[in-house]
Amino acid sequence: MIGASYAAEKSMGRMFPEKELLDIVKSHAKWGAIAIAIPFIPVADVILYVIVLWHMYHKLSEASNRSLKIGLGIIVNFVVAIGIGIADEALDWIPVIGWLFSALIVYIQFYFSGRAYVSYLKEFYSK
Repeated sequence: MIGASYAAEKSMGRMFPEKELLDIVKSHAKWGAIAIAIPFIPVADVILYVIVLWHMYHKLSEASNRSLKIGLGIIVNFVVAIGIGIADEALDWIPVIGWLFSALIVYIQFYFSGRAYVSYLKEFYSK
């Protein structure tokens, strides 16, 4: 865990745990992609997508000793998830290709969203 004591740990040579945080991102990106690729009831995959995404943010915040504030971000995530769900439904007529394409979009979205959050944390703790 990093956090309030990070300044003291940094003075002892401890580096920012970027690799550990990116492992959390990659794991959740994989599970998010799997969740969206498996054909569910349309609303269920959107809800599962948002749950996995916010679990990732929770784990990253927990690992960095930061509080997670749920606000406008969750609304944005539902809008993105609905957009992905619509794209997924449009591609359902190509069974495997549509599922894989949706999974790829979700993986990329999770990965870059998580990387951005890790970059924010790294910048926050480097001050």
